[in-house]
Amino acid sequence: MQFFKKKAKSSDRVGVAFNVDQLALAHMGERDGAPYLLHWETVDVDSERDAADALIKIVKKLKLEGAQCSFVLNPKDYSLHLVEAPNVEPKEMRAAVRWKIKGLLDTKVEDAALDVFEIPEDAYRGRKMVYVVASQKSRVQQIVEKVTASGLELAVIDIPELAMKNLSTGYIADTNGVAFMDLRRTGSTMNITRNGDLYLTRRINTQLDPDVMQSAEWDTLKERLVLEIQRSLDYFESQMGQGEVTQIVIAHRQKDTRGIGGGNDVVLDVLDVDLDDGATEPGVDLFRLIGTHEFRYGRLLVDNAYGPETEDLGIPLRTEYFDGSNFVVNTDDSCTALLFDLSAPALTYIGTSYEAPLGNGDTSIEAGGDFTVTMFQGRTNRLADGNTDDSDDADRPFITSAPLGENTGRVLVEFDLGDVNLPTSLDFLRYDWRGDADDYDEIPNNNYNNNPRGIVEFGTYRGHDRVINWQEIYIGAN
Repeated sequence: MQFFKKKAKSSDRVGVAFNVDQLALAHMGERDGAPYLLHWETVDVDSERDAADALIKIVKKLKLEGAQCSFVLNPKDYSLHLVEAPNVEPKEMRAAVRWKIKGLLDTKVEDAALDVFEIPEDAYRGRKMVYVVASQKSRVQQIVEKVTASGLELAVIDIPELAMKNLSTGYIADTNGVAFMDLRRTGSTMNITRNGDLYLTRRINTQLDPDVMQSAEWDTLKERLVLEIQRSLDYFESQMGQGEVTQIVIAHRQKDTRGIGGGNDVVLDVLDVDLDDGATEPGVDLFRLIGTHEFRYGRLLVDNAYGPETEDLGIPLRTEYFDGSNFVVNTDDSCTALLFDLSAPALTYIGTSYEAPLGNGDTSIEAGGDFTVTMFQGRTNRLADGNTDDSDDADRPFITSAPLGENTGRVLVEFDLGDVNLPTSLDFLRYDWRGDADDYDEIPNNNYNNNPRGIVEFGTYRGHDRVINWQEIYIGAN
């Protein structure tokens, strides 16, 4: 059966989805040339057979016999594969991809019902790609029989990803690109569309129960979700070569109350949801517009530090983001908090990188105890906020003690952005800093999971190995 081939449109359409514990039905009509929600209903059930029986009752109650039905598959009933399109005519595409994805299926390819939908040619920098939907033929036949038994006329079998695309492109202006999310107990789905075309769809495994906003685990789950959103948007921009997405829409759920906005100011305010968009919809609202948010691809740096072997030394840090051409200091960042926990520090020296006479244990970071540094306009700076007292100056650099015996030398220091003791995980600020040839190897190797490192040097500053000549020019007093 062809999943997406639709019959002629009628004024009414019934959307149906069910699984072992719930049946969902939406009856759509048309008003002033636009879709209009006439009825929406969910029924809790104990089995799929109960769902089929409940569907029969609802169809009879609402007198929907003969209405066209769009059935949306449950994610467990199909698999979705992104593959390079075979070089064949469009009418031959379905047959050609059948053998291309043969090794990706959990069943024999002969037992699978397949369909294909294309994505724009510019989505993967000129590579022509297609999504392939695969479902067991026996499962498709079961659905046909259940829908037919209810009295509805099956018009199309759809998947959630395309149902979301139809919804978002019908109601949301996506000229500049929009990310549309559906949060579920069994995992979430994220679509990115532009000009009505689906460019990217992705399953996010973060499981969100209907009442997750009121649970003790919400803060942790929220951070995971935000990180996955950022990764998806970065992939869309950097790997697919597309523009910046500045708008995210999250499908509103029954138990997502105004609490989703309050206390939800996390990284980039991704989930600061506007629950009153001024629109009046009949029945249950379909989604809520978050608004426009600026997403930035960022990284954290540990700057090199040097000074005399007789004094304590500050280890400065800064956050940057990519402005389209270069990485620049994120002057909007006056909130990133970096904890130094003396019992399990995130900022540590690389034991194999000491250069004599400086040795392991000669210098200690924050020997006075635990301390939290907070960025001020993207940097750590003793004087930036006007406080000059190192004991409580929140935006100062981390401090390492003068070496024992006034030893000179240098050592690498690394900040673990995924440290469990940090107030918020910052592993999304990692970057491709180095290779693995040796401790001081600074040649990138396409691994964007490197923690930032810096060089701490005591004694006469000898400069960087790559600097051939260094000269300071005295200008004179002003």
